[in-house]
Amino acid sequence: MESVNITISAGAFLAILAVLVLFRAKNSKYEVRPTDIVVAVLPIVLFLLVTGKIQKFEFGEFKIESAFVKASTSSIASQVTPLRGLPSEPVRIDPKLGVAEIPHLIERKTEGLLFRLGHGGYWGPAIEEYLVSLVKYPFLRYSITV
Repeated sequence: MESVNITISAGAFLAILAVLVLFRAKNSKYEVRPTDIVVAVLPIVLFLLVTGKIQKFEFGEFKIESAFVKASTSSIASQVTPLRGLPSEPVRIDPKLGVAEIPHLIERKTEGLLFRLGHGGYWGPAIEEYLVSLVKYPFLRYSITV
């Protein structure tokens, strides 16, 4: 697995460098500089840092350490407060049926109107009548499409 990661990293570097050289060949005004090579190396270095293959990368003043690799293996139980119950409220959801059901939805104070994709029983003017009738009331808050 480690040799595969190194092969992928080296291949990515060579591919990026090849693109830069090809760009230079097509456009004589463009010159491949050391900064371009650094740009080609950065994705590989980040990949190697994340996988834990290298711990530190320094280039002059530029320094990257893989502290997040150590942090990802440490326990976070002391940093997390477990939730007691769900931080939510139940919502009354009813499906959109025929327009004759609108008074029943108002009576039940439906908070969410459920539409099912592919149902095929929806008609534009009926949906409009549903929405015009129900948005007059403060309890309708959601239109849910599944």
